[in-house]
Amino acid sequence: MKLILVMILLVAFAHNTWATNQKEFIVVKNNRNYPPYEMMVSEKEATGIHMDLIKIIAKRLNVKLTILSVPWKRALLMVKLGEADAITYIGRSEERERWAWFNDKNILSSIRNGFFVLASKKEDFDYHGDLRQLQGYRIGTILGYAYDSVFENATFLKKDAGAKDESALLRKLIYERFDVGIADVNMVRYFAKQLDYSKKIEILTPYLPLRHSYIAFSKARSNKQFSEKFGEKLSEFKKTLKFREILYRYGIEYMY
Repeated sequence: MKLILVMILLVAFAHNTWATNQKEFIVVKNNRNYPPYEMMVSEKEATGIHMDLIKIIAKRLNVKLTILSVPWKRALLMVKLGEADAITYIGRSEERERWAWFNDKNILSSIRNGFFVLASKKEDFDYHGDLRQLQGYRIGTILGYAYDSVFENATFLKKDAGAKDESALLRKLIYERFDVGIADVNMVRYFAKQLDYSKKIEILTPYLPLRHSYIAFSKARSNKQFSEKFGEKLSEFKKTLKFREILYRYGIEYMY
């Protein structure tokens, strides 16, 4: 019995030592592209603001980084089972905190959904943050997208869930399939630039409430100390000019 106990303690000690002095860092991400946050430019190379931040912090922590792009459900399972150290672009919830470490210093991006309209028709809208000011207009949304509860609960609005992604949403607005679109403002700006629509649309303000996106660490594989160490380095980097330069490169509005 004593021998078994000693072996268990040795295994626990070895795991804790490995996690504290981590040399390999396995991060999983959704295999879909979410520009400008996460994109695969080739089968093995990931880019975007999230990926750039993770690469920089991993280098500063002197760990070997491996990024795996897999279906979302598989990514979640890998973190739960301890097959990966961390997962990106994930929202914080009570259920997820049972199997992952969340730290407010490990916020990769903070986003806001916003309404956007044709620039030529901006003067038709008297919007100052009250959703009832958009009552009567047809609002284009992305099918399956989880919007803020404020918008989701606004049952008095006429919503059209006919777009599969942000680029489709923009195209439908340009062709006047609806009056107003709603999406993450940074993604709207990114796709508008890609599609040469930047001068054709106008984003209305104020935006909807801020939402944070984290890199969360597996409780089954990494220990809390390592996640905190990562957060400290990330927090330090966000105070640098280099960080602002990365945001500018991807056209991301500062919302941190």
